[in-house]
Formats: sequence, structure tokens, C-alpha cells
Amino acid sequence: MKKKWLRKWLQCVVASALTIATVMGIVPWMAADAHAEGYPHQVGLKLNAGNSAATAAASADLQKTAAPLTVSEAIAKGNNGEAVQVSGYIVGHATGSLTAKFQSPFSNDYNFLIADDPVEQNSAKLIDVQIPSGFRAQFGLQSNPGLIGERVNVAGTLAAYNNFSGLKGVSTIQLDDAEQPEPGEDPGEPGEGQPGEGQPGEGHPGNGGIPALPDGTGKKVLFDNAHAQTAGAADWIIDGAFSDFADGLRAAGFAVESLERTAPHQFDTPAITYSRLKDYDVFIIPEANIPFKAAEQDAIVQYVQDGGAVFFIADHYNADRNKNRWDSSEVFNGYRRGAYDNPAKGMSVEEATSPAMQDVISSDWLANQFGVRFRYNALGDVNATDIVAPSQAFGITAGVNAVAMHAGSTLAIIDPTKAKGIVYVPAGVPKWGNAVDSGVYNGGGRAEGPYAAIAKIGLGKAAFIGDSSPVEDATPKYVREENGARKKTYDGFMEVDDGVFLVQTVKWLAHDESYTSLSAVPGLVLDTPTALHAHEIPSASTEPAPEPWSVPAAGYKWYDPSTFKPGSYGSSQPPVVEPVYTFVHQSQLPSAQEFTIRLTADGLNPGQTATDLKVGIYLSGGEQIARFKNPDGTWSAYGYSPDFSLTANAQGYAYKDLTVQLKPNQAGAATLRLKVGSANVITKAVTIANVNAEPLPLTGRTLIHEAMGIAYATVYSQRLLSEAHLITGKAA
Repeated sequence: MKKKWLRKWLQCVVASALTIATVMGIVPWMAADAHAEGYPHQVGLKLNAGNSAATAAASADLQKTAAPLTVSEAIAKGNNGEAVQVSGYIVGHATGSLTAKFQSPFSNDYNFLIADDPVEQNSAKLIDVQIPSGFRAQFGLQSNPGLIGERVNVAGTLAAYNNFSGLKGVSTIQLDDAEQPEPGEDPGEPGEGQPGEGQPGEGHPGNGGIPALPDGTGKKVLFDNAHAQTAGAADWIIDGAFSDFADGLRAAGFAVESLERTAPHQFDTPAITYSRLKDYDVFIIPEANIPFKAAEQDAIVQYVQDGGAVFFIADHYNADRNKNRWDSSEVFNGYRRGAYDNPAKGMSVEEATSPAMQDVISSDWLANQFGVRFRYNALGDVNATDIVAPSQAFGITAGVNAVAMHAGSTLAIIDPTKAKGIVYVPAGVPKWGNAVDSGVYNGGGRAEGPYAAIAKIGLGKAAFIGDSSPVEDATPKYVREENGARKKTYDGFMEVDDGVFLVQTVKWLAHDESYTSLSAVPGLVLDTPTALHAHEIPSASTEPAPEPWSVPAAGYKWYDPSTFKPGSYGSSQPPVVEPVYTFVHQSQLPSAQEFTIRLTADGLNPGQTATDLKVGIYLSGGEQIARFKNPDGTWSAYGYSPDFSLTANAQGYAYKDLTVQLKPNQAGAATLRLKVGSANVITKAVTIANVNAEPLPLTGRTLIHEAMGIAYATVYSQRLLSEAHLITGKAA
């Protein structure tokens, strides 16, 4: 009983502290955690400064809300983005995709699993709750393993998490038996100010407080998509593999747009101009792989000097995605490693004289203008956990414990009055496996230089990070421009505290501040310049390995979009569509009669033809047992059918009925296969029996459909026969 009373009292302490913080303006950075994950932040309590009864009133309002859902009710709704309140027992901790641990010790404080039954372990009956950083000290299971078995109410948004049914964007976590303290037990009064706090964006490091970052309301962000941000495996665009980042910014109130070149892309005129930037608060440049023209560099500097902000997102050295010998760190720095005297060194005459290389001039541009330089190192996989305190990082790092790196670089602080590091990798960090030199220059740690940094230039600002991995997500839009292959990207934005850090960085960038040098900020501890090696002097740098790192595909020219494959960004041709193939046949194949197998193809472009198709039926030992009727009535030999093709109608649908006969005396299990060229597209088990042949489509009979190798059953199959459509519904 005493333990229960103590827990209630502690919850009241936390509630009162949050009330004070909300009134005085220090909680907005907590809300940013939810925004950064790309989900709307649900505001649970609205408090008025100076109102001593605010906590009780808010609690009363909470009691008046609708009863929370059970876990099963929430799961039944699906991960539909709805804002809900759910009540359940804390039963464990998600350790990965549909994996969990139900007993301490637990590995971190980032999530807990809830269920309707306190001993439930069935993953289908669990909800994974994402714990924002502001709640981790009280509700994280690594810190509080005794919470197992406790009942909680959680308010958040229904969204899949670790492939469980999930709650994200969490705004409220409360133990189910929490009560307000009796009169006289209130451990704190709301409305009392805290040192160093003020309105959002106010406060400097000298006063010891955490500056609160204003949200993005009324602010506009522009993403560069004019410098090969979609080359190679990259797809760094707001409707592709940077969409989680864009959504996180929108959730924080920002308007998000993209800077595009006019098609067809010729690269002959500067894409970045002052007139195109001046109406935006922040300009984000993800991994530029085409070098900036001098006029573009000038436009960026003018924009920042006049109060704009730019965010440079780089990668490791030699991350040359379009194989033009320039990677993003070189583009940002302003010079190619080992080619300071000639930006087009090693290029063919056609490359060097192409519009993309005109007005490209070597200089130590980034260091001269912004006080930092991307190092040409290449670090391996690591979580950067050396985070500068929020009070020394303008509030950017509030709630940030780690930022992931998966093959990246660091920066060198050149001018500490302009630039400051805010995130560092640990000492002893490994090099990237494909690094062309030592990979790690100063042993890691702070000596390696910051992984992420900020700068104050004139009236404007800048930010820098040495890897795109924490920014990307797993939703690429385009195919590779070089060869048309599909891209594979990863869910970096959701890893550790990546999303929180990125969105808060943009919030700081978008906030106007009048000081023009970091040395003018009271109480801010300036960095010391990063120790550099002789080979890092721009004019003395050398290429440690031949470039480009790989020979471009035949016919591909990075500077000529007419050579880009269909479906890639910049190509004028639509992507080649891969159809979904489906077998339709009766449930048992007749052993002694001719019968029909239908192959359908859906999702084609109108008029598109799929070729080099063939079908076969074989036994477990590989013996082919089917032959197919030719158009002239003759039969093929036993084996795969003769090659055939399908041409789509106006709806992108095509089909072919194949008349089949099996070798005599067959019965039992066999395998039906579709090959497209040499690729096995559908491979499925079928059953042969002494049954009558049934015409297709059937009415009131069961057909077995096979879509890309996954079987499902229906009781009726018919598509408009005049167009050979196939639909599924109830028996007529």
C-alpha cells in the first residue's frame, strides 16, 4: 500500500513538473520528438500560465474524455493513423521486427509492449508503444523494469512499429491507477519560472537553460533536387526516400517544397539562384553529386548572409553515385580530392566540356565561407552518442541520445567563431569496409571532428552532417539512372534519435537570430580547430585510388539525361512495368482429360507486351508431365509449353488460356511453374486426380488463384469475358 501511494505521489511530481515546464516554454522540445517521427503530436493538456489549479483542471478534463480502447480494440482498427487512447498491461519490450523480450534486463528505454492480459506473449495481441524521449526516464523498461505487469493509459497515433501494431506520436503515458494528490500534498505549483527560460527561441547558453525551439508554423523549406540527388542508389527526394524527413517537417508545421530543373535537364544554367532561394527559410541540400557552379556558390552565400539557412547532408568519401569523380563532400567543400588544379581531371573531352562542368572552379569554398570542411574520411557503422548538451547546442540536441551513422564522414572545424560541432562519434570507431585510405583519421572521438555541426554566418545559419543514412527511409521512388535497377534504401530516419535530431536542426535553422558570430553568444563555449593532416590541405591533396570507383555502364553519361534508363529521375520515358502474374485452374487437375489453365497478367501499361513466357508441370524428380495444344490443334512435346506472349488491353490486363494434357496414369502431387525467360516467376504445388475437367471461369466452384507464388481461394471467379477480365466475388 505504501509503495502504491509513493508511486502516485511521484507521478504527481512529474505531472506538476511538466505543467510548470509547459507554462514556461521548456516542453515544446519534447513535442518535437513526436513531430520528428513524422506523426502528428497529440496535445493532451492545455495549461494557462499563473493558474494554480491548472493541473487539477487538466486532470478533470482528461477524466471526461471517452473511455480508452482495449488493446484488442485498437489492433482491430489497424495502423490507420487515428489518434486514440489505449489501456493495457505492460508485458515486455520489442527487440526488433516482431521479436520481443518479456523479462528484464531490457536493452533500452525506447518502447514497451502492452496487452489486454498481463501475461500475454502472442505478437498478434500486442501493441508496441514508442516512448518519446521526454517519457523514457519514467516509462522506459531498461530504467524501470518493475513496470512489467502495470496497467497504463497511452494516447498516441495508430501506426506500425517494429512490425507490431503500434502507437507512435505518443503524447500521454499514465499508470492506470494514477490519482491527483490530496490538498496540501501538491509537491509543486504551476506557473513558477525556471532560470534561463523564456519564449521559444530565446535564451542563450550562458544562462544554463535549454533554449526552446519554435515550430515551423509559417516557415518554408526547399529541398534541392537539381544536383543528382537521385543518382545511383540514392533517392533523396521529398516524395521518395526522404519522404519521412519531409513528413516529419510537415508535422512540425513546415511547408516543404522541392527545387527541380526544367525538363529536359541540361545542366547548362545554374539551378540555385538567389531569386529561387530568397522566399524560403531553409534550403536543404542532400548529397549533391554534380558540382556547384561558382554562381550557385555565390547565390548560397548571399542567401545565408541575408538571413537564410542551408543544411548540407553529405556522405563518406568516394560516395560518387553517378561516377563523375565528384562525391557530395567534394561538391560541398568546393574541390575534388587530388584535382584541386583541374576540376575535370581525368574526364573525357566530352565530359569536361559538358554544360554540367562549365563555371566549376576549385576553391576551399565551404571552409572560407562557413568555417568547416568535410573530411575525406570514411567511417563504418556506429551510433554517435557523444552529444553536446542542449544548453551548448541551442536546444537542437534536446532529447537526442544517439544519431546513427552507416558509412559516413566527419567535419573539420576551421573557424570556431563561425562553426561548432554538436554530435561526435565515439573513440575507436571502425573504418568503412570499402575505405580507400585509413578511413579513420584521428582515432575517432572528438579528435575526428564533429559528425554534425552548425554555423552562424551573417544574419543566417547553416548545418552539416556527414552521412545521409540517418535521413533516408525505405520508400525510393525511382530506378537507377545508370542501369534501371531497383533501389534499396533503409529506414534511417526512424533509427535511434535520428528524426528528432534532424527536425530540431531545421527548427533552429528556420529561427531568425540577429547575432552574426558564435563569439557573440553569451556563455557559448567555442570549439578548438580540428587537427588536420598534410594531405588534407586542399591544394596538396591526392587521389588515393583511381576514380571513378567503378566503370559506368555502357551508354550511360552522368551529364546527359537522354542516356538515363526509363523510370529514373530525368528520363523522359516511363518505367518498365513488372506485371503481376496469376494462375487460374480447378482445384484438382484431371489426370485423364484435357483441361484449361489460365495465366493472367495485371498491372501492365496499356498495350504493353510481356514476352518469353512458358508454363510447365513436373514431378518432384523433375520429370515434365504436361503437353500443350498448339493453335493448329497439334500437341507440343511433354515439357514446357512453347514460348508465348501477352499484350495488355486498355486497363493493363492480359490473359491466355492454355489447353493441357498430362502423361497417362498421373496422380498425387506435382508442381506448376511459370517461367519468364530464365526466371522462375511462379512455382506452386498442385494435385492431380481422376476428376472431370471443368471449364473456366467456374460458377459456384472453387478456383485456386496463384499471385506471385502465394495461393488463395475464392468461390467465384469471372472477369468480363469480352475483355478477358478476372474478378473475384460471391457465387451467382
